[in-house]
Amino acid sequence: DTFGLREAWLRSRKLAQTAAKEASDRCIEYAVAEAAYYAAKAERVMKMKADGMQVGIIEMTVKGEPDVNPKLMEKIAAEGRYRAAMKAIEVYKDDARMVYDEYKRSMMGDPDGY
Repeated sequence: DTFGLREAWLRSRKLAQTAAKEASDRCIEYAVAEAAYYAAKAERVMKMKADGMQVGIIEMTVKGEPDVNPKLMEKIAAEGRYRAAMKAIEVYKDDARMVYDEYKRSMMGDPDGY
């Protein structure tokens, strides 16, 4: 029925808006995690250089250092959450678009889309 389609469309739009807010929050979280990782990495690289470690080896080993690795893991997890939120926006927008098209067809007297 037309009312049910309209309600479904409004619900999908609201979900898309909520997902956009969530993505915005996740973007900030990702940026903070990325900055923390690069700061920890830079600090550790400088210490490794000061300790006389070869530059070629530093780049290969710095990500595994105990003070850098947790920051890398946080960065990767934050990026995953951000990408998932962006995907949710796409899904809800597609759903809203499909339901709206169906709603328009029902308003035109063509509920089957023929």
